Amino acid sequence: MRRRAKKLLFALAPLAALLIVSEAACRLFLPVTEQNRPGSAFVTPDPDLVWKLAPCPGPRPCVNEIGLRDGPYRARADVKILLLGDSVAWGEGMPDMAQVFPQLWEKELGERFPGLTVEVVNASVPGYSTFQESAYLAIHGPAIAPDAVVLCFCLNDAVERYQTLAPWGGSEKFMGVDTRGAAKGVFGALLRNSRAFFALSALAQKAFRNREDLQVRKMAERDWPPALSRAWEFSLQELSRAREVAAGLGAPFFLVIAPYRFQLDDPAASRKPQDLLLAWADARRVPALDLLPAFARVSSLFPDKSLFLDENHFSPAGHRLAASLLSRFFEERVRNISQKKGLSLAPAVNDNRVYK
Repeated sequence: MRRRAKKLLFALAPLAALLIVSEAACRLFLPVTEQNRPGSAFVTPDPDLVWKLAPCPGPRPCVNEIGLRDGPYRARADVKILLLGDSVAWGEGMPDMAQVFPQLWEKELGERFPGLTVEVVNASVPGYSTFQESAYLAIHGPAIAPDAVVLCFCLNDAVERYQTLAPWGGSEKFMGVDTRGAAKGVFGALLRNSRAFFALSALAQKAFRNREDLQVRKMAERDWPPALSRAWEFSLQELSRAREVAAGLGAPFFLVIAPYRFQLDDPAASRKPQDLLLAWADARRVPALDLLPAFARVSSLFPDKSLFLDENHFSPAGHRLAASLLSRFFEERVRNISQKKGLSLAPAVNDNRVYK
């Protein structure tokens, strides 16, 4: 037995030495990458969602009592709409929370239904994609008990995980949070503690996908590379998961599709992602609101009023337009929810504005 143990030890020694040398070389020559951007301190690690909004004393945008960039939470509101989204609905570049479309939408619904308390719970967090949004709904949805769930889909939701999260071969840090915590088990432990394993994992993921092939603009093209098609499969599966969770909560599920600025130049030729999402929604009888047609129309009518701050984040005018469209889209839904709950309604205020 001792001889066999010695033989095994001698056989494994070269492998152990190779692993030690590889780990040392990776720690010495591979820099620790970090994808941060100004203001990243407003998030903090979360074991289930990778990151979440952090408490923010001082002049930065603050969070309310349930950890969201929103007004005071009204748990006993007559109608509660839970909005899931990313930095678009969170209001990137908008220092005044009152100018962001979820707040404007809530205000307009209140004006359309005087005497009815409508609460739009803005659960949007910068950098989130569909897997975090569906997870948030599963974890926090029961406590919020929404009457409706709305997911605001931004086109980069399909590719963001590949560009940022370490388990999918992206940066090991995003917005100052170590994303390797999203990986569980032995794989996660090695990913967090071994530079050599992390390097091998990144190489394996690079073989699966090329970052350049996952840019949003490629979504408007007729033919997609395999990696992009695979990324969309993930997103559609997670949309289905969010819909299932909402159904388990007894809340109807709605989809809102946010456009990119480049799509306004030729919406007919660049709307392949929107058509894919609308086909998914139609097959499952999910009410969906595509913002692209109205954004393109308003952009042509008011060329001096930009609807975007950058490629995908809305300007104040864009937020106002999104709020108006959502208010009209949801007016009948609010009426139906109220009637089911036995709430008396004052006559809704007619409002045919599309842009204001």
